Amino acid sequence: MNLGLRKTKIMSNGFTLIELMIVIAIIGIIAAIAIPQYQNYIARSQTTRSMAELSYITGFIDETLYRGNTVVNLVDTGYSDSNLMATQPVITVNPDGTATVLGTLDGDVSTAIQGQTITFNRTINGEWICTTTVSAQFRPTGC
Repeated sequence: MNLGLRKTKIMSNGFTLIELMIVIAIIGIIAAIAIPQYQNYIARSQTTRSMAELSYITGFIDETLYRGNTVVNLVDTGYSDSNLMATQPVITVNPDGTATVLGTLDGDVSTAIQGQTITFNRTINGEWICTTTVSAQFRPTGC
């Protein structure tokens, strides 16, 4: 029974130009949001890693002071060079038990934290206080 309706066959030859433009626009929007967030994540993780590397030295200083010594050499701490700090950390130990460990983020770090410092200061009571010049959005907790 033919009711006079014709069956037409529609052939699809791929995506239309507008469909491709919509996909590219969506990818562009996602990239515009994701790339800055990823760069912020990298800066935060580099700051946290540098803080951990420097805090290792503080433990060695504590052990050295508990043994009655005030001379601490960076080589003796077991510190290995970090690609995040082109210059080695500066260690200062005073006869009264206070000490300072200063690290400068000047190696292969994000431009957002380039040249910033992380400092650990030891009080006479043996408490370590972390201070930094890194902006609050990249600052690790505890510093």
